Amino acid sequence: MKVEGPVTIADIRAQKTITENLLKLYPSLVIKGEESEQSQAGVDAAAVDLTAEIKTLLKTETIREKHVERKTFIETRHKYEAFTADEISAKEFETFNTSEATVWIDPLDGTSDYCRGNISAVTVLIGLTIKNISRIGVIHFPFIALPDKSKGLTLFGTGEHGCYKVDYAAGMTNEELAARVPEYMPPFEGQPA
Repeated sequence: MKVEGPVTIADIRAQKTITENLLKLYPSLVIKGEESEQSQAGVDAAAVDLTAEIKTLLKTETIREKHVERKTFIETRHKYEAFTADEISAKEFETFNTSEATVWIDPLDGTSDYCRGNISAVTVLIGLTIKNISRIGVIHFPFIALPDKSKGLTLFGTGEHGCYKVDYAAGMTNEELAARVPEYMPPFEGQPA
């Protein structure tokens, strides 16, 4: 017998908010979430106005530099058995067609912890696949700095570009959000770049 975990209005609202924001940016994007479309019916969530500066938080130049730095790893990926040739590429990546992409959302991973008040264990998980191959992963910790529940942290990365982290605090202005600089997280010692 499969035991289902709790679903809260927080799960549903988080997914609806993420979905609305993504669809505002990319109207043809396919989005699959843990919560059903029926459960989101009637739930209010509005897309926010994202400034051009916020949309380009991670600069193209930074992405290209990290891709070049990781070229040896990418070209020898078969030694590490971590990626197949379809999953990671040394070719420069410019764009993709949203009709070939799907975003996967787990809006509140750790709902049981959330219900028990252990909110530092809660994450939001988002992944992007292109042509059914994983391309980008995002982990957002909305409440990373306890007891201050206004601080969060987001980790995101790709095989080609590595992993980055960026801090978040509730109430940040658009200017403060845009001024953040994602910090590259080097691999663990002894691991490939």
